[in-house]
Amino acid sequence: MKGLSVSRSTLVWTVIFVLIASLFVLFQLPELVGAQSTYVVQSGSMEPTIQTGSAIWVYGIEEVEEGDIITFRTGTTTRTTHRVVGTQGSGEDLRYVTKG
Repeated sequence: MKGLSVSRSTLVWTVIFVLIASLFVLFQLPELVGAQSTYVVQSGSMEPTIQTGSAIWVYGIEEVEEGDIITFRTGTTTRTTHRVVGTQGSGEDLRYVTKG
């Protein structure tokens, strides 16, 4: 029984194609599934639920409920991710109380 013979150049081009396809999926997948932004968690404040260094996909939502994990702006470039533990105020004055 003869083994399958694949030329070296075919193997190299196959590996290159797989790498390029993987990079495309890695960078396009969040957008394809509706994520608005992606971030890397920089601290351990959400552990053990979310590990430091984890990539997170952020989606826009209409309603936030107690127990939800949200990402919000805490400065011009700083984003923070925490769990909602309550609310204060209502309407345009609604504020979320987060753990952390």
